[in-house]
Amino acid sequence: AVVSTQSTGDGEVIKLPEGQAPSNVPKLSLQNNSESEVDYLERKLAVAKEIERSLVPSLLCKVNLFQKFDAILKSLGKDTPQSYRDGKVHAGQYQIAKLKIKQAFAVADLGSWPSKTIDTDSFCLT
Repeated sequence: AVVSTQSTGDGEVIKLPEGQAPSNVPKLSLQNNSESEVDYLERKLAVAKEIERSLVPSLLCKVNLFQKFDAILKSLGKDTPQSYRDGKVHAGQYQIAKLKIKQAFAVADLGSWPSKTIDTDSFCLT
């Protein structure tokens, strides 16, 4: 439910959903009023890049997970994979589960599983 509205100062009115603090109101509008098409596209591209940066997986969490995995493998007397990616590639049950999820998405017409660049997971502990 909309609780209040706030003006951005340039004539635009933003409707605030319930529980949204005014400090969290977006500072950028993608509406194409009187600005040139180039300015509009530049703003839209800047927002898209910001959204893309916010979707980058947390490397810190992956490093922590890989460190714990490494400790477990060492306690079992097993070798640690060269990189986080190598560990995932050689984890048979993980790969089977990942394939089943991708197939389920396709069958249910939910789109494809998000992909990422190889270097996202290509890091080592040492």
